[in-house]
Amino acid sequence: MTFIQPLDPPPSKAAGTLGEGAARVSVAQRDGRSYLDERYFSDPYRIFTPQAAPDEPVSIVLSTLSGGLVGGDRLSFDGRVKNGAAAQFVGQAAEKVYGSAGPTTHLGYRLSAEAGAWLEQVPQETILFNHARLDRRFDIHIHSQARALVGDMIVLGRLAMGERFESGAFADTWRLFCDERLTWCDRMGFAGDAIGNAKTSTFGLAGAQAFATVLYVGEDAERVVTLIRNSDFDERACAQGMRLGATCLGGTGEGGSHTLVRLMGPVPQHVRMLLGEIWKTLRSEMGGYAPRLPTLWTI
Repeated sequence: MTFIQPLDPPPSKAAGTLGEGAARVSVAQRDGRSYLDERYFSDPYRIFTPQAAPDEPVSIVLSTLSGGLVGGDRLSFDGRVKNGAAAQFVGQAAEKVYGSAGPTTHLGYRLSAEAGAWLEQVPQETILFNHARLDRRFDIHIHSQARALVGDMIVLGRLAMGERFESGAFADTWRLFCDERLTWCDRMGFAGDAIGNAKTSTFGLAGAQAFATVLYVGEDAERVVTLIRNSDFDERACAQGMRLGATCLGGTGEGGSHTLVRLMGPVPQHVRMLLGEIWKTLRSEMGGYAPRLPTLWTI
């Protein structure tokens, strides 16, 4: 994979347009039950809170009215789960990043979980149209006694339309802080002439048109590797030409211990289906919740 420098900042868009927006929510706990404590959003964001089962985390659905992102858009989301609370964040649908004539789209996510909290960021795919330019950042702040399951999936082009992501730029930065100490950082991306090599190289995407990341943070993170390896996930991935790997970073019982799962393949739908099965397993085994995904995710 080709590593690149931060993309050039885009020209400012006019104040009040749909291209600049922010959303912020927090979930708290009282008498053993989680509830929405704070909700704020500005265009193009909307936040919905569908009814969740009593034994499930509070459900927070994030939506954008614009129908997709264009060059120069700047959006940020801040999701906070307070002491002992449990929350599940999910996008209403796949996020589309349209082609740009030059300016870059900037997306920022800040996720935080306090002591005893469960934070779940369910991955909806982000589709990069040809000529899209996206700079995205995840900052994840986790207390050493909290647990978090955070995921993401990227699709390179509108494949059903015969389009491939062949020109543009993509930069992705993930930073994990445990007890406000940086414990892991990952930055990858490709742009310009490097796109072709990144997509075809054995040490890059090796022909994959979609790739996904799952990050679990918690004291028992090493167990995630065992769950992945002792299942039929590897066999299913190989049968469909996908690659799957899981690595635990941090010793047993250490604060900030986390496991990273990577999945990539030539057919986005296959990647998405296996990602969903992995997600259901992890939220059940590591979070103690029902092995199911939000209804929105299955539409």
